[in-house]
Amino acid sequence: TGISYIRKALDINPKHEDSWLLLIKYYVGKNDTASFVAATQESVEHFPESANLLDVRGMACMMMKKNDEALSNWNKASRLAVESGDLSLASEVFAKSGDVYMLMKKNDSCFAMYDSALYYSPNNVMVLNNYAYYLSVNNRDLDKAERMSLQTLRADSKSPVFLDTYAWICFKKGEYNVAKLYIQQAYFNGGKTDPELLEHYADILYKTGSPAEECRKYWQEALEMRQSNQEESDYSNYDNLKKKAESGEYVE
Repeated sequence: TGISYIRKALDINPKHEDSWLLLIKYYVGKNDTASFVAATQESVEHFPESANLLDVRGMACMMMKKNDEALSNWNKASRLAVESGDLSLASEVFAKSGDVYMLMKKNDSCFAMYDSALYYSPNNVMVLNNYAYYLSVNNRDLDKAERMSLQTLRADSKSPVFLDTYAWICFKKGEYNVAKLYIQQAYFNGGKTDPELLEHYADILYKTGSPAEECRKYWQEALEMRQSNQEESDYSNYDNLKKKAESGEYVE
């Protein structure tokens, strides 16, 4: 096959960056994690100054839950991308770093990375959405969060992810009726299989006076999805969700 020729060619002469990227893309398509991880490691040994290869190596490290190593690769990749003028790649790398810092609960570092991502790509809607959502979760600068979230809705007014984020910002601002309008749109635009969105839906319904049994129905659906995905230990709000699903009462 074509990919075996690329692999053999790289064994003979590994100094072809594009061939490494093709090989890595092939392993991603095949969902071959072990080969993907190995190829990213080998590629950066031959191309330690390649922003693209350092980027995918960072992704491999993140998959292995080696967050510090991922951030180290991305730090170098973003610097090289900026120096070479590849601002789109720089923005994507800063965004990924922000996502990892959020997983590590390093909020200030996360927001600094998102600021850098938006500096190089001001209309990056995924960064705008994530930044807005995490600001709302942390009850920080809700007006800024609202502005960024509205920018994503101007780009895609039917995205359940973007609608959910805007609804949650309104919820955090105490604008419960507006929140209900947007969370319903999110729910009916493909959000019925997202446990976080379902939990938000129930929280907002509760605050707008819906019957406890209706709220409980959505909390229970969200809980069952979390349980089927084995997220009991990963989801930090799991205990609160369980209480809401059992009692039909909102818990902060």
